[in-house]
Amino acid sequence: MGKWGLVMTEPAMVVSASYPKSGSTWLRMQLRAYLESEPEVDINGDGFSCLFIDGRHLMDDEVGIPIAELKPETIIEVFPWYIEQLAQREPYPNFARVHEAYVRRADGSPIFPSSAIARAIELVRNPLDVAVSFAYHSGRSMDRMIDFMINGVHTQHTTHSRLQMRFPIATMSWGENVCSWADQTDIPILVLRYEDRLIDPLGTFENIVDFLGLEKDSSRIRQAVEATQFDRLQAQEKRNGFRERYRVEQPFFRRGISGGWRDELTDVQAMRIIDAFAPTMRRFGYLDEAGNPA
Repeated sequence: MGKWGLVMTEPAMVVSASYPKSGSTWLRMQLRAYLESEPEVDINGDGFSCLFIDGRHLMDDEVGIPIAELKPETIIEVFPWYIEQLAQREPYPNFARVHEAYVRRADGSPIFPSSAIARAIELVRNPLDVAVSFAYHSGRSMDRMIDFMINGVHTQHTTHSRLQMRFPIATMSWGENVCSWADQTDIPILVLRYEDRLIDPLGTFENIVDFLGLEKDSSRIRQAVEATQFDRLQAQEKRNGFRERYRVEQPFFRRGISGGWRDELTDVQAMRIIDAFAPTMRRFGYLDEAGNPA
């Protein structure tokens, strides 16, 4: 029996996969509250651990040379080996957060080997809201953020001093990123929309507990959901700060709502996103049949 109550015969990770600003930190806090069975989760706590796979120091340690000396295409080639090494750290699942797309190397093999990953939870959020949240988070203008999301830029972490702690990753465009995980069939996956988690936080977290094969405790599920309500995380950040916040002038837990893009994006900006991602937005329920935001 492993540390999460999971029975595993091989070393493996459980991965939270998402485009940035789609709710991965919220999921991590929910799991921390559930597994530690605490009425209040410490957003800066050191208990429940999560590997940030794109951490520069982490890959430097595993590879044995500074990642800054490698080209992005070389990093992609060694990435599966790196994942395998991380999975070997403990005999039962590590929890890892990834923003990388599920891309393949030159030989056709995926950069995320199924031998190392037991299950994946993909978190999807309306790209109109992602654009706004990511712009505030990164310090980019709305137009630059939209360019970034549309153009399929591979390397995300290149300018901000705090972000230089992370190495270049295959983020891809928003549409490529979310579809790459949803369409892969190598790793068992649970796809959850951010908006459904807002509407039914208890039900969606129960689905997560079931999918991960965790011991199910209804009272602890309810406690974890209550402990990680957005206003409680936000209040804690105001009191104590949040060590993962990249920009001092902007809170990490900013609004945590659905549809906030209507107050932030111009019609032209919104249409750029819709025109770029209409098929994928329709697939995930973000556009109605007439092509209007749902």
